[in-house]
Amino acid sequence: MHPPKRIFILALAGILLLLIALDRAVARSAQNTVPRTLMARTRVSADARALALGNSVIGVGFNESSFDAAMGLGKPDGAINLGMGGSSAVEQLLMLRYALQLGVRPRLVVFGFFDFQLTHPLEYATRDLIGNRAMLYYLEPEYARTLYHLSLHDRAEFEIMRRFEMFVDRGTVWERVELFRRALAQQGMPPEKANSMGRAVDFAML
Repeated sequence: MHPPKRIFILALAGILLLLIALDRAVARSAQNTVPRTLMARTRVSADARALALGNSVIGVGFNESSFDAAMGLGKPDGAINLGMGGSSAVEQLLMLRYALQLGVRPRLVVFGFFDFQLTHPLEYATRDLIGNRAMLYYLEPEYARTLYHLSLHDRAEFEIMRRFEMFVDRGTVWERVELFRRALAQQGMPPEKANSMGRAVDFAML
């Protein structure tokens, strides 16, 4: 084989191996994302008699133990909070369907939504499908696609991206970069106010 051609093939193989390793590394780091964690909780909560669904309104505002105490429930048939910050009604519906497919038969579903979330049509671009919305790539993607709109370009991009973890859960990589950036920015500065959903200033910007 001609030396330049051989070098090119070896370089190409090296890049391919690097991309495969990166894809697997992202898949491992994404095992504890919010949607996957809630899915794991659902798999061990088949006896739950109450489900709470919604965005951060429910994710933060619904307290399982307080609800169970008021309703006279206890483990394992207590309430389970499946609320996700920054999610739309589509992701919330997918979580409900996931629970029902696993045999969860709640007697009560509590649903909290924000402003006109149920009436505004959803128009996404692939750049929007990040964070908790990344579940649209892997949880009933064909069904979910009937509930929101993508442009022709983004539909093609979606079909490619959904097959690679490095694109599906790319938010986990950005999360680490952002936390490192914020740690550097905080050097010599007073601590910022934060809660379970993150920095208070991020909510103020909304």
